[in-house]
Amino acid sequence: MDRDGSRLAVGCAAGAVNGVLVAYSKLPPFVVTLGTLSIYRSLAVVLSENRIICDFGPGGEAFKEIGGGQVGLPWFDGTAFCLSHQFLVFVLLTLGFGFVFRAVPWGRYLFAIGGNEQAARPTGIPVDRIKLQAYMVCGLATAIAALMLTGYNGSASNGMGRTWELYVIAAAVIGGTNLMGGEGAAYGGFIGAALIFLICSSLIMFGVDANWYDLFVGLFIILAVLFERIRGRSRG
Repeated sequence: MDRDGSRLAVGCAAGAVNGVLVAYSKLPPFVVTLGTLSIYRSLAVVLSENRIICDFGPGGEAFKEIGGGQVGLPWFDGTAFCLSHQFLVFVLLTLGFGFVFRAVPWGRYLFAIGGNEQAARPTGIPVDRIKLQAYMVCGLATAIAALMLTGYNGSASNGMGRTWELYVIAAAVIGGTNLMGGEGAAYGGFIGAALIFLICSSLIMFGVDANWYDLFVGLFIILAVLFERIRGRSRG
């Protein structure tokens, strides 16, 4: 568990680097996150010596159980309805962030900053500090996801999650998040991720070549942004 804590700390620190560069150095978020993405992937290759890691040392089996285990719930016909640990963590994080965004000042500050950063500063909102904390929380959430995925696969490689940023963006946009900031919800992200999973599963069922998956996901991103733009104009 100590190792897991250190891995979470690394994820939080990686997010802090992004936060400092964006909030205090005033660099464009897209450029910073794209650049650090390449840096972190390169470090993963170097530190792992480009090997697949399967030996997690003491507690390795427990670690795999956390990521790949299931929880059985009683069902009406006497059988057990199983939910994976990954899904349960996903639900808990969604509920937690949903509460924070709605009921905690920190969450409302995020939306205020995303909607109009310059207007948020005169109100007394510590914009730079909140932005730094947001990137740290993002890094922490990413580390949790990485730990769960590694435990589920039973191994770790530097290629894990490659190109998944496209699916994350698609889930957020389909869930109603405005890429310009100020709009979105944790529950919408949950629904967006479920729809992305449904889309990919449907493509598999229809026998579509896996090489086409990113094309469909990209189309859904464009359509979701287009519908959001049309909805914004109709409200205006």
